[in-house]
Amino acid sequence: TAALQIQQMQHTQAQRAQAQAVQAQVQTHAVRRQIDYYFSEENLSRDRYLKSKMDKDSYVALSEIAQFNRIKALTTQYSTLIAAVRLSNVLDVLNIDGQFKVRARRASILFEAPPTLGVLDRAEAAISNGSISADASPDASPVTSASSSPVSLGGQRETAEDSARGSF
Repeated sequence: TAALQIQQMQHTQAQRAQAQAVQAQVQTHAVRRQIDYYFSEENLSRDRYLKSKMDKDSYVALSEIAQFNRIKALTTQYSTLIAAVRLSNVLDVLNIDGQFKVRARRASILFEAPPTLGVLDRAEAAISNGSISADASPDASPVTSASSSPVSLGGQRETAEDSARGSF
C-alpha cells in the first residue's frame, strides 16, 4: 500500500506539473496576443503613448511594455514576456546584452509614408523634363523613373491610399 500511495503521489505531481505547463503556455499566448495588438496597425495609428516610447528605429524596450497595466495583469514574469515576443509573427525582437526591444515588423505603418510619385505624376514629370514627348506614340521610349531625375511636383503629394490603389 505504501508503494501505491507513492505512485499516486507521483501521478498527482505529474498532473500538477502538466497543468502548470499548460497554464504557462496559455499565459504566454495571451501576453503575445496583447503585445501583438499593441503593435498592430489599428492600435499604432492612434496610440501616441506607445509611439512616444519608441526609439529612432521604432523599437520599444520590453521593460517599458512590462509596465503596461494589461501586461502586468497577465504576468509579472519577464521571462514570460521574452517567450511571448519570441513567438510573435508580427514583431521584430532585438536582444542587446539581455536588453530586449521590440517593434512592429512593418515599421512603415508607424509613420506617414514618404511622398511618392503616381503614374500620372511620373508621366507628367517625364514630359516636362524632356524624357518623352507629349505626343509620343506607344512605341516611344519608356518613361524614366522619377528616382533617376528628381522632379518638383509643385507641392502635390500622393497619399498612401492613392499609392496603394495604383500599385496593383
